[in-house]
Amino acid sequence: MEEVLVFPSTYHMLRSEELLKRRGYGFRLVPAPPQAGERCTTAIAVPSRVREEVTRYLEGEKIVIIAVLPYEDRLERSLAEAIGKAPETTPSPSLGRLLGALRAGKRLEAGEIAELLALAEGGEGGAALEAAEAAARRYFGDRVTALVAMELKAESGEALGLREVAEVAEEMGRLGLVHLLLDLGDMVEVRWSVEELKGALGGGIIALMSAPSLAARAGELVREGAVRQFLVRRGGVFSSSLAELAEEISFLRDNRLGPLGSGNLVPLLSRDTQGVEGGGIRRLRAVLAACRLVLGDAFLPAPEPLWREGGLAGANMPVLEAGAMPLSMVAAEAEGRLREMGLSLVRVSRG
Repeated sequence: MEEVLVFPSTYHMLRSEELLKRRGYGFRLVPAPPQAGERCTTAIAVPSRVREEVTRYLEGEKIVIIAVLPYEDRLERSLAEAIGKAPETTPSPSLGRLLGALRAGKRLEAGEIAELLALAEGGEGGAALEAAEAAARRYFGDRVTALVAMELKAESGEALGLREVAEVAEEMGRLGLVHLLLDLGDMVEVRWSVEELKGALGGGIIALMSAPSLAARAGELVREGAVRQFLVRRGGVFSSSLAELAEEISFLRDNRLGPLGSGNLVPLLSRDTQGVEGGGIRRLRAVLAACRLVLGDAFLPAPEPLWREGGLAGANMPVLEAGAMPLSMVAAEAEGRLREMGLSLVRVSRG
């Protein structure tokens, strides 16, 4: 069992993460529930057995915690309530059986997740998406959090430097955005030291990094807090079979790896999703819907083609590509599209 600590601002959350790492506590970053209001999009989940010890420690360090929520009970209750009210479209017996199992709190086996993916990608897509989007509303209300994605290689093929990273981080600060994905492209090494990367990012940025293989310095970057997670790409949502994707989703659920996922799901964040249509869009929506229903309140990225077309398929993190056009313009466009969906893009105070 876990319990979720909710903070009044990004400052208190980031400071708590630093303190907990220093003391060696186990914890995970999770999306903040609606109780967090508009000031912090990320909460911290800790084992229930040490929650009182952790909260005493953090409060002794002048950290403000505005709520402590039971994690598992909240997820199971929210998912059951969401599936109980959705979908409006009557599901087939096969989908109804799987939704009923999820509503009852059953952990689907990989074969059942593959079946859910197949139904969501096929004729049952509408009902599966309704259930996933209802679950997302139960978890997060109408709030979504942007993920700024920056490829660390220019169109010329040259690697970008710390100056470009710092410029994006500064603009994110002005816009109230905090989540940044640094995509190494086909590069396999990180050229900067921990101190250099931290200096470029400044305060208040939750950074992740993705690459085709595990860089030699990946462990150091995560351990020292320069990035929160290092994601290794292993395939793609378009080239992988439904069985392979189901195994990935099952692994993420059982190991609780934190934000966004790994392996075959990482390409949801890549430019491979740009320009997809038809069957590609159906596959993206099916994967996101299955992830929401199986993984609960994980951070799930919605590639630009999805939010531009309308509908997030249960995702709660529209991806904003940095570089092609000013980030402020991309954010404004996304905010307009989200408003049409009845959703609001959270702008976070750094105070």
